[in-house]
Amino acid sequence: MAQAQETATPTPATKDSAGATLVLDLGSKRRKQVKRLRKGQGSLMRRVQDTIDELREDKELSESSDVVIVIVKQKPKSKGWLF
Repeated sequence: MAQAQETATPTPATKDSAGATLVLDLGSKRRKQVKRLRKGQGSLMRRVQDTIDELREDKELSESSDVVIVIVKQKPKSKGWLF
């Protein structure tokens, strides 16, 4: 299986007839952004969808049989100003 990691720009997966696994590492994001991503909304979801669309246009991902794994680390809550 082929793997690609995406930080700022997507790294295309290698062409593999058995299918490909795409790993998108979006880094640390705010709690609200992660929550929206889980619901399928927000800027992170648009970013994931744009990456997938771009790779499909380049014929790097097939239309139906590939696996996409999204990794996002939630930033810790900031403590109050006095603490």
